[in-house]
Amino acid sequence: MEFKLRNFTIEAFNRDVNLSGDLLAKYRRWDGYRKRISALIGEAFQYHPRTNRALALGAGNLNDLDLHFLCEKLEGLDLSDADQTAMENGLKRQRLSDGERGKIRLLRTDYTGSVGKNLFAELENLVKRSASAVEMADFIRSAFRAMAGTMAGAVAGRYPLVISCPVYTQLLYTQIEVFLRILFEAGLYAYGELNEILNAAYGAMPEVLAGYNDLVLGACEDGGLIVLLADVIEMPKGSPVYRQVKRAEGAGVLDAETAEALAGRHGAELSQAGRRDFASKTETVRELYTVWPFDESKEYLVYGRLSLKRA
Repeated sequence: MEFKLRNFTIEAFNRDVNLSGDLLAKYRRWDGYRKRISALIGEAFQYHPRTNRALALGAGNLNDLDLHFLCEKLEGLDLSDADQTAMENGLKRQRLSDGERGKIRLLRTDYTGSVGKNLFAELENLVKRSASAVEMADFIRSAFRAMAGTMAGAVAGRYPLVISCPVYTQLLYTQIEVFLRILFEAGLYAYGELNEILNAAYGAMPEVLAGYNDLVLGACEDGGLIVLLADVIEMPKGSPVYRQVKRAEGAGVLDAETAEALAGRHGAELSQAGRRDFASKTETVRELYTVWPFDESKEYLVYGRLSLKRA
């Protein structure tokens, strides 16, 4: 039987993620988290009172952004994600007034360029011609690096405020993991071969993360402000790290020293690498470490950073 990926794409993957769980219940559960993120964003308006336009990257289903708050502060808000349907549903969930809705544009954007480069179609073709694990690894390594080099041009226009929702752990690598799981279940490659391919993807990820950071910076005006959000630790409920965070947090916020110590021991390395690269390119105004009550089974420690883009 011929191997088929059944139209596996970044957009389809993101849609599955965005549609997972009870979205209305999540929206309600995340109310406190949204308020803490809004407080961080609000400091940008205090820092630059004349900020009148903003771009939100990785907006997804919009459950982590308070659109009423943003529309009150802004004359124009552009929301960007690969999954247009998720954003449209998110707008309905927040029940905006006509005036608020008139301030918002939805931008369907593939930050990685994987759609334009037919990444998964090319991977499917490699599988169909029985390419070796070495060939697959070399292709992924080369494709990731090529995409990283073009990410900065994925968004047109420049904004006085850019908000980046948590995406470091969702850029390409997770999709490659799912793709390789499909190959494993199909019995097409041995476990060791799949691990070799995955290691190649992982090794190229720092360039992809740096490319995304360059995209964020490129979308921001010189002297403008950036609010970067990154999920740092996944915390299954009842796990040791979950209990540690719950003991240490106060009103959903952790002190920086405790949060960084936990991130150093339990943090996702891709998120850590993305944060390090971003910090090297911007000037910190304010940092926040908060808890994201994702669903009934897990929460995340999220890092928030208000930064100034150097002129």
